[in-house]
Amino acid sequence: MRATAAADDAPTVDTAARLQLRPLSGWEEEYVERHQADANTGRLCNEVLARCVVQPGEDPGAAREVVRNLLVAERDRELVELRRLSLGPEITAHVTCPACDEASQVAFSLDALPLDFESPPRRLTVQVADVGEVVLRLPTAGDQEDLVDAALEGEAERRSWLLARCLERYGGREEPFDLDFARALPMRVRNELESAVEAAAPDLDLEMEVVCTHCGTTFAAPLTADVSACASTGGAAPSSPSCSPGSRSGFCSISASTKALNSRLESCSILIACCSCGVITRAWLWRSSSR
Repeated sequence: MRATAAADDAPTVDTAARLQLRPLSGWEEEYVERHQADANTGRLCNEVLARCVVQPGEDPGAAREVVRNLLVAERDRELVELRRLSLGPEITAHVTCPACDEASQVAFSLDALPLDFESPPRRLTVQVADVGEVVLRLPTAGDQEDLVDAALEGEAERRSWLLARCLERYGGREEPFDLDFARALPMRVRNELESAVEAAAPDLDLEMEVVCTHCGTTFAAPLTADVSACASTGGAAPSSPSCSPGSRSGFCSISASTKALNSRLESCSILIACCSCGVITRAWLWRSSSR
């Protein structure tokens, strides 16, 4: 298997246009408060960013599609910038030690996060044995939002849905691809395509190293806080790192609104929570953070 960037869409060093954001306002704070219990936190992320591209109180209009077309890591980077622009870079949070289960308070600065990454190609050409060229695009923030709305039952079905969504050409076939087509692909081909996309996806490292103040254990914790706490009180909520950074799929099992461990796709990669501190960070399918 060999993956290459599309000839007309070669990667460059961080030349992608960045959103022209304004700071969060009371309009966004009220919006988050109304929607803090929504399962689709991807939509919440996208909507808040789109609203901060236009003047307070204006309908985002075309800005929604601009945000939806960002790669997931690009959208996450804009959320970090929105938090920094609105409330400064300093964050205080509580994280739970996986060894002793005690909570420690940590303080850090968003300025220390490595947010620069190469702008990848939007499309990949993958040479697959017995098939030929397969062209697919990288998943976007809009795909993430729509995948949650699809309400699919299992991880395998979600992977099929996303493959069908991102496929543009498979050998000599260029017509739209449906879910059954993706389901019928051999496991070897599915793995090759997923691996190619994962390798091309930007690497946005949003974990922090923490030393437990109770037992001294050093562990990596995701930048996390609860949406409702941020919207209503501005406080940080305990963090509970429950995703394996080495997992091939990069699915997350933390839900920003419910912490539901069985609902891996109900969290977005990093909801920087609208009115206060950082909210969920971890990769979803085909990562947006480090492995």
